[in-house]
Amino acid sequence: MEINFTTSANISFEDEIEFILRKWNLDEVEKFMNLVDDFVNNLSKNPYLGKKSNKRAIRVFVISKQTTVIYKVFDDINRIDVLYFWNNKRNPKDLKKYII
Repeated sequence: MEINFTTSANISFEDEIEFILRKWNLDEVEKFMNLVDDFVNNLSKNPYLGKKSNKRAIRVFVISKQTTVIYKVFDDINRIDVLYFWNNKRNPKDLKKYII
């Protein structure tokens, strides 16, 4: 399946990288980027890795203790849209606008 990163996904991905760099170092940024690459490779082969949201046709997958990925599968056009990278240290109530 084709993997498409939305504008929000790209922005939130960059935000996560900046956060990791501020808090830790370049090695940790590289580890995070490798985790995302592995996730994207696995997702292209198995689009239903993540837990399905109850109210929307989206899925969530925890790629690290700090980060969750929100995505949507479009079977009819053979595409997956990565919607957002969520920092798990943020208020979970704010996440509802992405998964409800």
